[in-house]
Amino acid sequence: MGVLGPGLAGILAIWLGAREIFFIDAATFVIAGFLLLSLPKSLMDVTPKKDESSV
Repeated sequence: MGVLGPGLAGILAIWLGAREIFFIDAATFVIAGFLLLSLPKSLMDVTPKKDESSV
């Protein structure tokens, strides 16, 4: 991914242009935020559970 990612980004930058890539990046950021907010509340509960074996 360290080699393939920048290569694909360069190809997209030449093909689409910097402005369009910025809008695509912004759209994927918004989509990621929406997906995080749509997770069930039970999956977002990150309270640590007590480990009885460490007592």
